[in-house]
Amino acid sequence: MLDTVTDVSANVVRQSDGTLALRHYKIGDMTQGGIVFYIDESGEHGLVVDTADLSTGIRWYAGANGKTQAKGDGPFAGEMNTAIIISSQVAIGNDLSIYAARICSELQKGGYGDW
Repeated sequence: MLDTVTDVSANVVRQSDGTLALRHYKIGDMTQGGIVFYIDESGEHGLVVDTADLSTGIRWYAGANGKTQAKGDGPFAGEMNTAIIISSQVAIGNDLSIYAARICSELQKGGYGDW
């Protein structure tokens, strides 16, 4: 399943008593066009995954299959790995068709483009 991910940042919310506070997220919250799946210790920052499976019928390469060296690890490595994959695909033979990393890089959803 190809999931696209966006950063979650704390929002300022007005509480019932009229005061302002930072919104704290929980795993499973719906926000910013997706579902929260990771939160830092503060509860104010994390990652959201898209609700749609974008991988149906999509290639994982862009014309030539090769090693990309996208080896970043951890919940915040996706953006870097996606950039590495795209630059590697351009170097080894991009046929300009749609492929997984390009979908993630170009996705605009719910007013957010940092998937």
